[in-house]
Amino acid sequence: MIGHILEHIIVVSLSSFIITFMLVEDLDGPFDIFRRIRNFVTKMDENGNYVDKVFGPMFKCHWCLGTWVSFIISIIYMTCINIIEDGSFGIVLFEWFFVFLSSMSVSGILHEFVMNL
Repeated sequence: MIGHILEHIIVVSLSSFIITFMLVEDLDGPFDIFRRIRNFVTKMDENGNYVDKVFGPMFKCHWCLGTWVSFIISIIYMTCINIIEDGSFGIVLFEWFFVFLSSMSVSGILHEFVMNL
């Protein structure tokens, strides 16, 4: 049980970290997918500043965006794992919540570590 949860935390944390890092640090990614996501969700002026007051500031803060990325990835990942392991469509709320909170924290700590290298 504990081993499975640790595996889930590691996979979701690393996934959340790299996706959030690519979006926040204005990296384009393969086939410019992260640039396209940023352009679809936010608006920028000619100086490169975000004009959108709702999503724009979130794309400059790793902790803000990382929370939502971890939330979405943990739901998708835990649902897929339950379909593969149990054949049921759904998630165990306690496991999902634990994986979500842990991955959000680990992703943020990884970002702070990488930026201070």
